[in-house]
Amino acid sequence: MLFTNYDCPQLESKVQLYVEQSFILFVLSGRRVYHWQGRSWELGQGACAFVKPGGVVAERPNAEEWCVMVFFVPDDFLLQVVRENQNLFSDKSFLAHEYNDPLIMLDVSEISQACFSSMLPYFTQNPPPPENLVELKFKELVLSLLVNPANRNLLLYLNANQSRRTMGRLGELAGISKSTALRWIDYLDREGLVRRDPHPTDRRAMFVELTAKGKRALDLYLSGIASLTE
Repeated sequence: MLFTNYDCPQLESKVQLYVEQSFILFVLSGRRVYHWQGRSWELGQGACAFVKPGGVVAERPNAEEWCVMVFFVPDDFLLQVVRENQNLFSDKSFLAHEYNDPLIMLDVSEISQACFSSMLPYFTQNPPPPENLVELKFKELVLSLLVNPANRNLLLYLNANQSRRTMGRLGELAGISKSTALRWIDYLDREGLVRRDPHPTDRRAMFVELTAKGKRALDLYLSGIASLTE
C-alpha cells in the first residue's frame, strides 16, 4: 500500500495514462476528465474514484492545476477489510457483477470526508508516522467508503474479481516466475480446469478462473487433505 499527495504535472491538454496498480483518488482542487471508449468521467474538487489497472486518456480542461490524494491499494487489501467487517454487509452486497469501466466513482459521506481530512497531515509529517498507524487509519477510510450504500458498485466489482486473478498475480501468489505460471496455466487450460478471459481494460493481461470441472477437482483435493489431518 502506498499513498501520496501531489499536484499533477500534466502539461499537455490530453495524455494517455496506463495504470498498473489500482488506486483510490480524492480531488483536493482543480479538475481532470478521464476518457475511455467514448465515455467520460469528470473529477473535480471533492470527487472520489476507484481507478482500476488499464489505460485511460486524461484531459486537462482550461489548463487547470490538479491536486489529489492518491492511495495505491491492491484489491486483496480491500477484500481483507470486507472480511474483517463481514457483519456490516448484507448478502446482497456480494452478488457477482462484471464491472468493466476503468474507474468507479465513489460517494463521499461526511465520515469519509473527515477521514480524508484527517490523513492530510500524514503526507507532510516528518518523521513519517508508523506504518501500522497509517494502515489502521486507511482501513477506517476504506470501510467508510465500502459501507456507504451509494458505493455498492465497488463491492460488486470486488466480489466479481475475488474468484479470478491475472496470470501475473497468480505467479506472485505462488512465488513462481511468470513463465512457470504460464506453463502451468497452459496445462490446466488444456485439461479444462481453468479458462482465460481478456482483461476488460488491459490488453496485456488475462484473467484466469476455475471452470466447473476445476472447482470439482479442487473440492476433491481439499477434502483429501482434510481427511489426512483428521
